[in-house]
Amino acid sequence: NWERNDTNFQQIGTGVSESSGIFSFPITGKWLIQLSYCWQSVDSSGNNQAHVYVIAEIQATTNNSSYDRIARSPTSNDNTGGTYWKSSYVSTMLDVTDISNQKVSFSSYRANGLKVMGSSSQTDTAVTFLKMGDT
Repeated sequence: NWERNDTNFQQIGTGVSESSGIFSFPITGKWLIQLSYCWQSVDSSGNNQAHVYVIAEIQATTNNSSYDRIARSPTSNDNTGGTYWKSSYVSTMLDVTDISNQKVSFSSYRANGLKVMGSSSQTDTAVTFLKMGDT
């Protein structure tokens, strides 16, 4: 459930679109992609989880079919108990030369329990796309 930032933000030009977790670029160019996950180390019942790790990944395709990992960022907590709040950040540059076939998706892998945090009133988990220049 992604939403475009609607607080203190004004989109410039045509933005990147999303459908079923696949992000498509509106125009060719060199794009900076920044992904930030905010997560809490609890299971679905709200119980604290120790030794939780999460790996945030950016995946890309050049054929609109098979995806490969192009960037990742692992993080974890310790084993002292309690509820942990962590963030994972990963970024990459992508030279988009074919908007029909080049797309990106995001994933996270985890051990133990984890809740990815999101909100419609503030930025918790987010992705930012910035066109940095022409291809």
